[in-house]
Amino acid sequence: MSVKNVKAFLAKADKDKDLGQKLRALITTTTGKDEKALPEFVQIGAEAGFKFTVDEARTALQQELDEISDKQLNAVAGGINMDDITKSLTSLGKSIASSLIKGCSW
Repeated sequence: MSVKNVKAFLAKADKDKDLGQKLRALITTTTGKDEKALPEFVQIGAEAGFKFTVDEARTALQQELDEISDKQLNAVAGGINMDDITKSLTSLGKSIASSLIKGCSW
């Protein structure tokens, strides 16, 4: 029951087509902006065998967003090709994090 479980869940969702579709549907139906988005995210995680709380999900998703910002800053400083950054930012876990975090009023 931890932030590690959330990250493991996101990693599994990146590889599991059905699980990924469930999370995409969550983002589409809630647009990640209503109060039900994180509890539903936690429920999908539980159904997939990953136990974590709404607070743990919020923390892990915020960390995912923070990592995106760090990567973007490193890309500018290090001269990395922006195509590489675009590819890394399109992973399912990060898009879910972004959608769920942006819309919630915490």
